[in-house]
Amino acid sequence: MVDDSVLAEKDTLLEKLKNMKTEIKKRIKGYEEEIDLSLIAVAALGHVLYTGFPGLAKTLLAKTVAEVSGCGFNRIQLTPDLTPSDIRGTEIWRPNNQSFELYPGPIFTNIVLADEINRTPPKTQSAFLDAMQEKVVTIGNRTLSLPNPFMVFATRNPIEQEGIYPLPEAQLDRFLFEILFPYPTEEDEIEIAKQGNDDPVPVDKVWDPEGLVALGKFVSQNVTADENVCAYIARFVRETRSYDPNIIELGASPRASQKFVAASKAHAFVVRHDTQTTPDDADAVARHILMPRLIVNPLNFHESDWGGLIDGIKQKARAYHIRS
Repeated sequence: MVDDSVLAEKDTLLEKLKNMKTEIKKRIKGYEEEIDLSLIAVAALGHVLYTGFPGLAKTLLAKTVAEVSGCGFNRIQLTPDLTPSDIRGTEIWRPNNQSFELYPGPIFTNIVLADEINRTPPKTQSAFLDAMQEKVVTIGNRTLSLPNPFMVFATRNPIEQEGIYPLPEAQLDRFLFEILFPYPTEEDEIEIAKQGNDDPVPVDKVWDPEGLVALGKFVSQNVTADENVCAYIARFVRETRSYDPNIIELGASPRASQKFVAASKAHAFVVRHDTQTTPDDADAVARHILMPRLIVNPLNFHESDWGGLIDGIKQKARAYHIRS
């Protein structure tokens, strides 16, 4: 029997999520799946990598999520000349009082938009690593906690080849999702054209940082993923390591299984409004979980093949799971 207070909290959170999506859709035309996936990431308090061509509302969606959620927000336009201290902050020596004065960087906020993250070199990209995993930043001899919640929304352009730096696998593994942005449908593009180049449509603040923390806590503690679902997810991840080595050169790590469970629980709650996770929830987020974590052979694999590859892994995982 589910406690009445839990049911009441569930209804309140779902109403907030509904209102949040309504506000986002005032400004973002189309991109239904991308909005849902962004809300799933928020419910799981996870980091997101948006990949798509310029002008596809990646930056606008991240800014709108932050605005609607009532969270602090900073946009970092990443360039080759940025240093880690430009992101983390620095200490400046003050001779008059013989001490260092701390100047926190833009990473000290609830939602950070790392715009064009692959345009900055690995040394600067590494400034995000501890922050994304441990939620702390080290400046000099000080280790400082980041605000709660803390999420990174990063964007990258997949067609740029000059002046970019590939994201290291360790950093890709810290994102919950990679979300691909396609071109909008004709109907949606007409609506986008009607908006013109004026200021973005105003949206209302629905939540606050404490509310998002409560949402993440509820999903983590009250949305269940039983042993059957966890076993299926573990098999799904393990199949990536034994798949055709001519296609997948390196499969996903055990951290992927943890992220997989968290995202599946968030999908069950955000999309199905349920507190019981099923294998179908895992299937729904599989592509976005695994894309940033698999190293594929570029000679035998094309970016357009991701759907077929994930389906192939899923079929093997399903067949094994049914047999066992």
